[in-house]
Amino acid sequence: MFGYSGKILRINLSSREIREEKLEEEVVKNWLGGRGLGVYYFLKEVNPKVDPLSEENKIIFLTGPLTGIQGAPTPGRAIVISKSPLNNRLSWSSSGGKLGPYLKFAGYDAVIIEGRSNEPVYLLVSDKGVEIRDAREIWGKNVFEAYEYLYNKIKEEFHIKDLSIVCIGPAGENLVKYSSILVEKYHAFGRMGFGAILGYKKLKAIVVFGDKKPEIYDGESFRRNVAEIIKKLRSSDIINDLSKYGTLGMLITRVIPIMRFLLIT
Repeated sequence: MFGYSGKILRINLSSREIREEKLEEEVVKNWLGGRGLGVYYFLKEVNPKVDPLSEENKIIFLTGPLTGIQGAPTPGRAIVISKSPLNNRLSWSSSGGKLGPYLKFAGYDAVIIEGRSNEPVYLLVSDKGVEIRDAREIWGKNVFEAYEYLYNKIKEEFHIKDLSIVCIGPAGENLVKYSSILVEKYHAFGRMGFGAILGYKKLKAIVVFGDKKPEIYDGESFRRNVAEIIKKLRSSDIINDLSKYGTLGMLITRVIPIMRFLLIT
């Protein structure tokens, strides 16, 4: 399938089982990728009454068909899906940074994380293999300290130029219900308290790297259509407001979580 790696990575922290699964073309046709694909897997596999901070809750990191494709609009975004400890509902968050592209380069469209580790661990995900590693040495460190430690360690170990690191700090470790998951220190899955889910699972970080670039069907046609799409995006008032003000550009619509997520009419 063009634009996809064609594989889902499933990691169970309780049993330490690591498994690759085929991403079925029929699923892609119906759910596309990113949030859609995450909702498909979550609703299929997780009891809606599950406690967010429990072994039964899963957290899924996802890419889309344009993720990691040079020249595409927003090719660096990644999505995380889980049941939120903040609102007790199936929720999602989005982040920039290098995680999305590097998941694709490692050979995966999504990573499904299940269960709970007894000891602090981090995941190493690459096109060279997948490992669950001891993270006791960095448990308790803030995200900047943990990032620097892992970045230098893995670069030296594998002799690579670059990688992506997803990490939580003490807030996530202590199950603060609005804690974030940081990506490369300055990007974040900032909403829905997903840092607490990684903290409960004793998962300090995920390190990702690889060289498997996704393929596109018709490069010339793709570039021509992308140029037209970018032209339209640049003329959009909504996009310009988001670029200038961030998500505060949506304030007038009140499409933001306020008043404890109560419905406002």
